[in-house]
Amino acid sequence: PYTNYYLDHTIDGVKSSYGSITADSNLSDIYNANMNNVIYGHCMKNGLMFRSLKTFMESAVKNTTAKAMNIEIYTEDGLYIYKVLSGYRDDDRFYERTIFANGSDFKNFLDEVVSRNELRVTNSYNENSRVVTLITCANVTSNDDERYVLHGVLTHFIPANQL
Repeated sequence: PYTNYYLDHTIDGVKSSYGSITADSNLSDIYNANMNNVIYGHCMKNGLMFRSLKTFMESAVKNTTAKAMNIEIYTEDGLYIYKVLSGYRDDDRFYERTIFANGSDFKNFLDEVVSRNELRVTNSYNENSRVVTLITCANVTSNDDERYVLHGVLTHFIPANQL
């Protein structure tokens, strides 16, 4: 579902082992039209990209941090602010879903997301919620498919003209 091109190309199209942080290719170009905004980034050993996701998920204080943490996504429209909904390590990629039959289907997806949560954090959600899903490699040589996944539920939006 993600755009393989950006695994080894920058946003400007330059070949690079760093690649780019990229959104899932199945998403609408209109950010707020998506129910699950899936965003991928490499887990770079030098700390770039989504390395902080791995560092956070392996931290001894991840539960305390998760309760206070916001995930902020800036777009041309404005600032989307999310609270942590769920975080875990997984290899079946169910979390990459971007298309849902209806609100009930999406709510079932969110129920599954929360059932996999390894963090001691609880934030409310429903079939009208909007989420962001951040994904990076776990860098486990025994399982190349294993990923760290962090879901956030939208709590605030600040339009660009108010920033």
